[in-house]
Amino acid sequence: MEERYIYFVLKIKNKIRIKELDESKYTFEWVFEHQKASDIAERLLLTFHDRLTKQLYKANLDWSARTHKIGVAYLCGKKVFIWANVCQEFVSLKFFTGDNSIKGLKKDNWNYKDDKIGSETFRIVDSDSLNQAVDFALKAYEIAVDWSR
Repeated sequence: MEERYIYFVLKIKNKIRIKELDESKYTFEWVFEHQKASDIAERLLLTFHDRLTKQLYKANLDWSARTHKIGVAYLCGKKVFIWANVCQEFVSLKFFTGDNSIKGLKKDNWNYKDDKIGSETFRIVDSDSLNQAVDFALKAYEIAVDWSR
């Protein structure tokens, strides 16, 4: 059974434009092309972004997002709480965990070898993993807020 992904994208002159995303360094099109992303990987990232931003707005949380060479960084203030990387057939995520942990994810390195303030890599491959990723992201946001204080 083929899965359906719903995402909201504003297309202007055949270019993807996502609200609340700083594309000043790299456009989504460039990232997708550079990573040779399939349509599925594109839809997974766009749907993740849509669902996460709706939850962050619903909770009235302060956040931002910007593209990087291989995906999107989600920030709470100046602290990145998610690295989302586009792969050819899926989206890989690393969540900030600080001194805490996120149930369902093992601890792993974040920025430096043996820092153990991040999560293991999590893959979004379907709607179930996408929903789980949004839950993990909201927990990572809470941890990043506390870490920044």
